[in-house]
Amino acid sequence: MGGEDEEAHEDTVHFLLLVKQEKLKQMKKLQRELQAINSDLQLLTGCKEADVQLGKRTIDSVGGEGEVVQNKRRRIARHLPDLDTAYSELREDDMDYFSGIVSSVAKYTQLRPVASIRYDDILRQSSTIISSIQFSGDQECFATAGVNCKIKIFNFGSVVHDQVDASVHTNGVYTHFPMQELNSRSKISCLSWNPDVLQQLASTDADGVVTLWDAHVGESIRTFHEHSQRAWSVDFSGHGDRGLFATGSDDCTVKMWSPSSARSVHTLECKANVCAVKFNPYQPHYVAFGCADRLVHYYDLRNPSMPMFMLKDHKKAVSYVDFFPNGELMSSSTDSTLKLWDIDSAVQDHRIRTFAGHKNVRNFVGMSAASRDFVVCGSEDDRLYVYHKELARPVATHSFSSQSPKERGSQSPFITSVCWRKKHSNTIIGANSNGIVNILELV
Repeated sequence: MGGEDEEAHEDTVHFLLLVKQEKLKQMKKLQRELQAINSDLQLLTGCKEADVQLGKRTIDSVGGEGEVVQNKRRRIARHLPDLDTAYSELREDDMDYFSGIVSSVAKYTQLRPVASIRYDDILRQSSTIISSIQFSGDQECFATAGVNCKIKIFNFGSVVHDQVDASVHTNGVYTHFPMQELNSRSKISCLSWNPDVLQQLASTDADGVVTLWDAHVGESIRTFHEHSQRAWSVDFSGHGDRGLFATGSDDCTVKMWSPSSARSVHTLECKANVCAVKFNPYQPHYVAFGCADRLVHYYDLRNPSMPMFMLKDHKKAVSYVDFFPNGELMSSSTDSTLKLWDIDSAVQDHRIRTFAGHKNVRNFVGMSAASRDFVVCGSEDDRLYVYHKELARPVATHSFSSQSPKERGSQSPFITSVCWRKKHSNTIIGANSNGIVNILELV
């Protein structure tokens, strides 16, 4: 054996020793993980550690046998990588919460249609794009609005239970008659109900006009004309602030308004178009807004001279923001991702998780967080996507395509707006660009 061969063999020995060392580390880590898993299995099943093995009768007997159990296991298996990550992060701190995540994955797998209505008029003479859907404070009514310059208010119970009596039925979809209709002078971009005054509703439009409405009477109460460009978003505070609400605009400002004042009560300046604004409903004085600069800006209104922080990770404009109860914020972008942030964290990088699966590169498609752990968003493939906030991949989807096929020469339909019914958080309303409004339940 020559000197070069001996040197090559010696180098190979060094490599093998290093690989062996690394594999031993991995084996020790795997042994610790298996030990933890066996310990949790023993705790949850009451079986001895040696008996708890996948495929043996003892583990098959957990929860019974048959098709139902096998279906649950298949659902869990689809999310195994995400669940494994969540298990590693949560088992020591909150095993009960992790069990709830697994239970949700096993239980909720699809969006079941409850009712469908058509938004446009019977003669199909107006545009069908719905830019906003919002439930009233008591959750009994929902309002829709869009580019046809109309706000239509529907009684939820009537749409779900009595649509045959109050509708015109065409090709499997109902054109439902609203209980109230409000007329705007321009294309409406967003709606928000006042949670403290049930009949009060605010809207923003393409001319930058902010309008306060009395939904019961069907008339505007006050209009505000301070925005110089399109106003994309509006949101009421809901903290007993006498109806304080905020709007965001292409003029790079967020303005605060009071129903009792003829002018805005405060303005936050930004260097980019503001696409979405949302008050934190769980913490007074805080507001978040998403911008074309790819950032989420987070402000404490008691010190509005500068943001508390800016959340940076999206690759394109931030189109929606919403909140979960436990100090977490969800953002949506035209980079086809949602991102979850821990806004109470002291660390500089607040990002927790990125969610992908839907398609969103051009349009406003809607995003809404539930009062529990789910978020729904629209997609440019004409589907709704539901994510659990601990899992990066969707747990359920629903396609509108069978109800609204693409017409020759026209743009493919896409989802334009979504809203979760907060007090009944398995209920979702979604609309697409062909004017189909679906009420669905997560089951």
